[in-house]
Amino acid sequence: MGYLFELFASCCTKTPDAPAVDVPGRVHTYRDLMDRVEALGAVLADGGVRPGARVGVAPLRGAEMYAVVAALSRQGCAVVPFYDGKEGDDRDRLRRLGVETLVVHSGEDTVVERIDGALTGAHVPEGCAYVIGTSGSTAIPKNVPISDANLRAFAEHFQSLGVSGEGDRLAQNYTTTFDGFFLMLVLAWTAGACLVLPARRENLLVDTFVRERGITVWNSVPSHLRMARRLGHLAEGSMPGVRVCVLAGEPLLPDLVTAWRTAAANSSVVNLYGPSEVTIGSNTHTIEAGEPLRLVDGRIPIGPVFPSVESMLVPHGDDGEGVELFELCLRGRQRLTGYADPADNAGRFYAGDSDPLAPTEVTAPDEHSWYRSGDLVSRSELGLVHRGRRTREVKLLGRRVDLANVERVLGQDPRVEAAHAFVDGDVVIAAVEGKQGDGTGIDTSALRDYARPAEVVWVAAMPTLPNGKTDVLALEAAVRASLTSGA
Repeated sequence: MGYLFELFASCCTKTPDAPAVDVPGRVHTYRDLMDRVEALGAVLADGGVRPGARVGVAPLRGAEMYAVVAALSRQGCAVVPFYDGKEGDDRDRLRRLGVETLVVHSGEDTVVERIDGALTGAHVPEGCAYVIGTSGSTAIPKNVPISDANLRAFAEHFQSLGVSGEGDRLAQNYTTTFDGFFLMLVLAWTAGACLVLPARRENLLVDTFVRERGITVWNSVPSHLRMARRLGHLAEGSMPGVRVCVLAGEPLLPDLVTAWRTAAANSSVVNLYGPSEVTIGSNTHTIEAGEPLRLVDGRIPIGPVFPSVESMLVPHGDDGEGVELFELCLRGRQRLTGYADPADNAGRFYAGDSDPLAPTEVTAPDEHSWYRSGDLVSRSELGLVHRGRRTREVKLLGRRVDLANVERVLGQDPRVEAAHAFVDGDVVIAAVEGKQGDGTGIDTSALRDYARPAEVVWVAAMPTLPNGKTDVLALEAAVRASLTSGA
């Protein structure tokens, strides 16, 4: 029996008649969901799903997805979410992971299909809860196996923060292939709370969705709220019933927090940070309702690491303004044991006894090894502060340019809601989202001349991946095409 089913079964015992999943037109209780889990046991067995197997799961409609996850966890199976209908790369990915069976929709039924050509050799630990693919917005996705023990360590601490409780109604805004989906299962099933699923695109109209569906806990990537603000759906005083807002997956900007607090004055805001490799999240910084927004150099901190996580800070110079930077390295009960493809471990782990001033890389991590997040942080009295990605520092004409800092400067213009900077040839190019207004240029005098964007392209909206994050590759391609065409 997996950890997710353990949580779910506890809710079914304690509060069987409490709402578990609210879909448009129907509310499913925990008892209803358990009845479906029982029925799915026979479907899985008849389809050849073996206990402990890795099973591909397509996006399923409504409450069915949650019943399938619980049923698979009951059998100790690893859930491997995938995009249905992609016969190319995604099916190849499943085969490389040793997946032999898929749970998919067929007409109105949930069925099990066989997949031919499953390979051996993937590193998936015993007692694996799920295997998630990293977003792949800027690199080839890696498969991240998260064990029941990893998930338990995360859940035990996160639930202690009081984010969700019995009777809460949680906005489920995450796709199954993003680990935010599993965050939502933890929040609901550790508390006996209800997951509220939106109708198609209903959740883009955030304040309307929240009011009409009785949401008390909001969860999303920051980009989701940015879109809602553009659509005029973060109206002042429009969401008094929300008590907690959890934002994760992207850097959180102060102006977005201010806009949220104007709309939901009774809500605390939790800035959740953490790589998928360390199970959903490793740090939080909470801004309580009514509390002043405390910033560090204009940034919202990510806070201290969880008790189930240890950190090592590897010096990385300074930011050019005298702030000392470190690469954040993590280990502990939440850290994965290694990527599913062992080749992906290269360059991502340091030996457990490493000196931070001269760390030693390892390609076969053990329980003491440090995972290299690739994120740069600084210290503050409010905990750690995220300062960008190590991989976002580039050399131009022999000089170091921090693209994250370029974006920060662009974002100080009140017209700019989001910015993305990248290198094209030997110059910096930037895309900005917002209202161009009178068409005057953005003040970039705070940047050194070689770091100032040669072109700033205004876009109507940043393209997004299915998980809600910015699709960086699509954005850069569109900007390059517009510059080439002269549009």
